[in-house]
Amino acid sequence: NALAFSKGSRYLATGGADAEVVIWDLKRKSKLKTLSGHVDEVNAVVYSPGDQHVASGGASGSVLLHSPVSGLAVGEMRVVSDVPDADGGITSLHYSPH
Repeated sequence: NALAFSKGSRYLATGGADAEVVIWDLKRKSKLKTLSGHVDEVNAVVYSPGDQHVASGGASGSVLLHSPVSGLAVGEMRVVSDVPDADGGITSLHYSPH
C-alpha cells in the first residue's frame, strides 16, 4: 500500500492491492479519480513537483505516469532485472528536483 500528498496537500493519491491508484479530494472529502493500468499491487505513488503527474509503481515492475486531472495514462516504463530470483517489483519512487 502507498500514499502521496499533492504539493498543497489538497489531494491524496493512494495505491494498493486492487491494482488501482485513487485520487482523493481532501477538501471535499471525496474520491476524485481512479487511475488504472496496473496488473497487480501498487506499492509506490508520488506526485511530480508541480502536481502535473502522478507516478505509480507496481509489483510487476511497471511504472505508470498519469495526469491526475484527466485520469489518462501519459507514460509507462518497465523495470527489467538481470539479477537471478529478483522479482523486479517497484517499492519506492522519487522525483528529482532537476
